[in-house]
Amino acid sequence: MDDDVWPEVAGWEQKWVLAASRVGHINYIPPSYERYSPRRPMTAMNLGVGAVVGGMAMAQTTEALACVGYMDTRFGRYGHEHSDFSIRFLRAGFGGVRCPVEDGIHNRFYLLDSGIKLLDAVSSASHEDLENNGKLLNELQKEPIYRAPWYNDEEMREFLAEFGPGFSEMNDPPFKGKTFDINSYYQNHEDVYLSGYDAFSHYIENGIRENREL
Repeated sequence: MDDDVWPEVAGWEQKWVLAASRVGHINYIPPSYERYSPRRPMTAMNLGVGAVVGGMAMAQTTEALACVGYMDTRFGRYGHEHSDFSIRFLRAGFGGVRCPVEDGIHNRFYLLDSGIKLLDAVSSASHEDLENNGKLLNELQKEPIYRAPWYNDEEMREFLAEFGPGFSEMNDPPFKGKTFDINSYYQNHEDVYLSGYDAFSHYIENGIRENREL
């Protein structure tokens, strides 16, 4: 959901959850896209179908997301990243249909416009970004459907840094290369055994901090 999307009614998200559960992926199209729009209103049980998506709000199932991955970071600051995202859902079999025609493949997306509206906001668009990303959109249609959350080492470091130090600690477990021996831990720490505390849980929650031996 973009930061200029505003819920209009309580429970608005339930329609989006239902729609996504039915078709795997659903996208928003605002009233300003009227010439591309199907009839309105579009509901979870009576979805719209159109050739253009707005990208201001989307919903998808975990199954669909596992097939598609993340938005492609090569689109950069603005333009067409949401189109590529939704097209990849279609390629994976979610959120619409792909229609073969004489000049290639036409995409038809399942659309929803219920429960939200767009606020007035200053756009960050630039003609140069749109033009460059439009070319990139066409080039990427031949690439695999799944995209990782980063495209290079710098983006990987930036992405992982957002999770904080705890995430890195989980990638480097405290007993790396060893087998956690429950009996040995209880023998070394009789107080843990007498307390009835699960050995492994105690070590993770308290033992590491207390510098207890394995």
